[in-house]
Amino acid sequence: MENKDRNEKWLDNSKVSAFETCPRLYFLRYCLHLSAEKSLSPALLFGKAFHSACEHFFKGLDEDTAIETGLEVLVNSVDRVDEFSRDDWRLDEESFARSCLYFFSHTGREIKSLAEVLETEMKIELKDPETDYSYLGRIDLFMKSKTGLFSVIDIKTTSMSITQGWTQKLLVDTQIQGYAYLVERSKDLPVFSGAYAILSARRSRLKSGALSPNMTIDSSFLPLALSSDHLRRAEWRFKKTAQAIETSSFPCNFSSCLHYSKVCQFHPLCERYWAEDVREKEEEIKEVALSSGYSIEKWHPFDD
Repeated sequence: MENKDRNEKWLDNSKVSAFETCPRLYFLRYCLHLSAEKSLSPALLFGKAFHSACEHFFKGLDEDTAIETGLEVLVNSVDRVDEFSRDDWRLDEESFARSCLYFFSHTGREIKSLAEVLETEMKIELKDPETDYSYLGRIDLFMKSKTGLFSVIDIKTTSMSITQGWTQKLLVDTQIQGYAYLVERSKDLPVFSGAYAILSARRSRLKSGALSPNMTIDSSFLPLALSSDHLRRAEWRFKKTAQAIETSSFPCNFSSCLHYSKVCQFHPLCERYWAEDVREKEEEIKEVALSSGYSIEKWHPFDD
């Protein structure tokens, strides 16, 4: 949970993307800290445990030991998952171990052969005196190639097809650009490339409704060449968002109500306060939200 004394004037890629998607969503989630999530989802827990395993693998631990660290996170956090979701295959220890082993044996070894891992889970904070906001990033891997070039890598878990889903995402990527901007500005190191290291693990349903015993695992290393234009764009997004937040009335972007194929979690609240200036209704909105099943959940990218 976020320390109550932390300065709220910070942004990371998630907050910037949320504001760009819908200012009202940003206000409810990141200003009032509301959430409709009542428990940790299996997908989120799987990703959290996988990141822990990868962190230790790229620090130099052997594959079995790295997997054990991830399993420990998985097991210790499973009680935070809704009881109806605890039979999700992603929480199965054997499935998790097989997924990690496949990733380490393919994409993990490819990354290690290409460059030296300088730092894992690198936390960077860059203060912008112009806006008085800080831009934060938690970079999974910071690398240096054999030819002396620096790069940033973000590790992702997904159930989507890597070929279909991620090829499109790369065309509009902003996260890697933001990471590169942070490194260059705070460490004065030129970042020439970035990449996504992706694990795709999924199981399908049979016609009977039962879960297929077959598990499909794939992994890939998708590089991105970066230029000064990319970094200028990242800086522009950060500054523009910071400035807009200070003056915004946080209107709803109606076209984003259906986001990621599901209705926005804040739709009931947004509908109720459609014509209101939400900045003047903060306490009332919180009271209504808490009585309607929402919770207050503060989050910070540097929290474990």
